Amino acid sequence: AVVVVIDGWTPGTFIEAFSNFLCPLCIMLAFRRAVDDFVWWSDSVDEMRVRIKDKQETNRDLINGLFPPGKWHILTTVMPEEWHTSSPDDLTDCSVLQMDIKGFTKLSSQVKAEDLVDLINAVFTSIDEAADILGHVWKVETIGDCYKAVVGGFEPVADHPDKAVALSLAILEIIQGIATRLGLPLSVRCAVHTGDVTGAIVGKKLPRYLVYGESCEILNMLESTAHPGTLQVSGDTRRALRWDWSVGQEAKPHDSRKGLVTHTIELSNANRKTMCKGPNGSELHKLMRMFRRRGNRTKTSKNSRPPPAPSPVESP
Repeated sequence: AVVVVIDGWTPGTFIEAFSNFLCPLCIMLAFRRAVDDFVWWSDSVDEMRVRIKDKQETNRDLINGLFPPGKWHILTTVMPEEWHTSSPDDLTDCSVLQMDIKGFTKLSSQVKAEDLVDLINAVFTSIDEAADILGHVWKVETIGDCYKAVVGGFEPVADHPDKAVALSLAILEIIQGIATRLGLPLSVRCAVHTGDVTGAIVGKKLPRYLVYGESCEILNMLESTAHPGTLQVSGDTRRALRWDWSVGQEAKPHDSRKGLVTHTIELSNANRKTMCKGPNGSELHKLMRMFRRRGNRTKTSKNSRPPPAPSPVESP
């Protein structure tokens, strides 16, 4: 065996050097590594918490978009396959509205599917914008060219019949403006009824929240018997109105149930003013004016003729 002896170094000297210098250095390096690992894991945990929070907010927004306000607190506690087992909701202070585009079925066989999708998107996004301006409106469903919504109920408000009428007249204005601008033979029938409905989540796959009850049957009758380009309301809605509407005379549809009366509300200038008298009336007025300008501009462009040529100037 070969023993290397360093001049002046003894085993005690080496132990002393390790204790006084190398050992603290190793401890410091190990501590620094531990701190770095702790910081990395702490940042990872914080990042994961942010991601989980973002996912929760995304899920909440998705649920709020598909189901009425306040339901996400209940639905996030159970699996989606069990949503249909939740208790139904009894809505006793609300108005329901429904609209159907007349001529849509015939139009769908005459235009391309892509153009039809663009048209429907333009219609429903404009209706959604008007509903957001009025407030207290929850869209139940859109099937093809049919739109149904509940005003009040989930978001209680005293003048829900007036807001439902205002939204229906806004729909008439929107459809009229789009049809005139595109030169399409479209009109719309709207109906509003004030009464009780029951809402529930239906289905295990693609669950949907739908409303049922006698009020929905009355609403279907009102919409199917309404004249194109007008709004038909029930007698219950007429009696509950608070705003200064111009309402037609009482009528009794021949195929309606016993004792049911209806009234027609048209898109007149007086009703246009009443429609925009609410808290956000100025915003709704701007939106409606945009559709009226589009329609008027199209009418002017179609009916306008070039001015007559100036008469020649006689030379002296």
